[in-house]
Amino acid sequence: MHLYFAYRIKQKSRAKVPPTIPYYAPVLGSAISYLRNPGQFIENTALSQRNPVAMSIATKKFFFVYRNHNVSILWKSSSLSTSTAMYCYVLINFFGMPKRAARRISKDNSGFSPQPQPGTHVEDRNRVDFLVHQNLLRFLKGPGFDPFYRRFEKNLASQLDKLSIGHDWVTMPDLYDFVTREVMPPGLEAMCGPYLMSHNPDFCKVFWEYNAAIPTLAKRLPKMLNRTAYELRDSLLKDIKAWHAWARCNFDDSKVSEDGQYDPFWGSGFMRERQDMFMGIDDFDFDSIASEDLGAIFGANANAIISAFWAIYYVFRDPELLARARAEAFNAIRESTCEIREDGRLPLFDDAILGRQPLLLSVYAEVLRLRVTAYITRYTEREEMHVGDWRFPMNHAILVPISAAHMDTSIWNVGRYGEHPVTSFWAERFLVRPNDPYSGPKRRQVSETAKEGPLGDMTKTEVSSEARFSTDGMQAAWIPYGGGPRACPGRHFAKRQILLIIAAFISCFDIDINGQEKLGVSQEDFGTGTQKPSTKCPFRIRRKLYAYQP
Repeated sequence: MHLYFAYRIKQKSRAKVPPTIPYYAPVLGSAISYLRNPGQFIENTALSQRNPVAMSIATKKFFFVYRNHNVSILWKSSSLSTSTAMYCYVLINFFGMPKRAARRISKDNSGFSPQPQPGTHVEDRNRVDFLVHQNLLRFLKGPGFDPFYRRFEKNLASQLDKLSIGHDWVTMPDLYDFVTREVMPPGLEAMCGPYLMSHNPDFCKVFWEYNAAIPTLAKRLPKMLNRTAYELRDSLLKDIKAWHAWARCNFDDSKVSEDGQYDPFWGSGFMRERQDMFMGIDDFDFDSIASEDLGAIFGANANAIISAFWAIYYVFRDPELLARARAEAFNAIRESTCEIREDGRLPLFDDAILGRQPLLLSVYAEVLRLRVTAYITRYTEREEMHVGDWRFPMNHAILVPISAAHMDTSIWNVGRYGEHPVTSFWAERFLVRPNDPYSGPKRRQVSETAKEGPLGDMTKTEVSSEARFSTDGMQAAWIPYGGGPRACPGRHFAKRQILLIIAAFISCFDIDINGQEKLGVSQEDFGTGTQKPSTKCPFRIRRKLYAYQP
């Protein structure tokens, strides 16, 4: 044991601070190169660097961590770091958090665990990280989850049922606008109740305009140079504060549901609980709570709904994929709804069965792999961190670019002959077949596949049999929700939400986008979540005659 600790101490003493990426502007550092094209910057860096590197901007350094083994070590060291610095940055710039409240959050170094970190002295009422984390867990993993999901499911069925779309083709200008416009209201009502939309009919429309402007807010441009983005954000905050004021004045405890998880004033128990929680924190006021709730609305809608759009787009572009996906959705329809819904209206799904359909799961996972481009951030607040042979000094941000992991050609399967590059959508990338050594998400070495034998003359039916969904071995390569103890607590709802939206659209509608050229991706929002399409996507739509048939 003594020798082991001596070895560890010696190993740490040899650890090096990652080198800085070369730059030409002495003060700006790599800022110009990064801001000009963040996606290209990350791609070039990831291709040229297998080890962690530092990026210099003005007087600050940011560390980037690449490659599976480094990311795995970072997840295991999450207890030594916090996400508070990035949390404050997002709250201030994306959601308009007053700086006084943000400073209070930044003082919380006690961590998100029930037991505060050793050596910290934060009052229980000001343990923001812990309080917010517990609130989310009660909602997304506790008793609040199932009632919330059921409300969302029923709301979505009602929303799609009432659309004035019949059995004749209707031409519409943009599939992205259609999906985002129709899918957000069901979730918003389930989460926040009816007030926001009944008193602000354009709330969802303004939200998506604001979401498109977030990349400019992320760059921290002054208001005089970015007036539209600030006005959109302020409009949403004004509506949220009006809702809060109305709910505080009119709340009636007798109107709360028997399970305590819904009322017509605050909506979910999650939102009701947050009011008392945030009002108990020093330096928080009504403006601060509105910013927090804008963040909650953003987190529950933006990335998941855009991901669902991409899945719908890819599935409807491929008739064979659509037929197979519809067959899986049909498998998950509750039998009780098949007998009474012969009008093309949306049936209800058994979410447990829906969540076991391999092709739909693979489509879901592949969309997140291809289109999520955020950064997983850790901050070395209490002590320096060690990742393998590398040392990260205190008070520095460590960033894991999700896109670098998702586009790592040394990890991902690209097909037997490289016919499915990491930059393309492959619906079956996450499907494993027992008699196909070239299947599954993980790239196989030639020596591995040789041991299992070639495919030879196996038929397509034989190769396609018994497919199962798998992310085995990809824990540090498929990371749309981050990883380790700090992984996104909303990932379970997001998965069910996206699968339900896909199943609903392919069961309820025929959508024709086959004549459209391949849709491009916006590079402006790289690094802020799920990327949006760069252009409109015109389409034709009609309601299926029998929604319960594949």
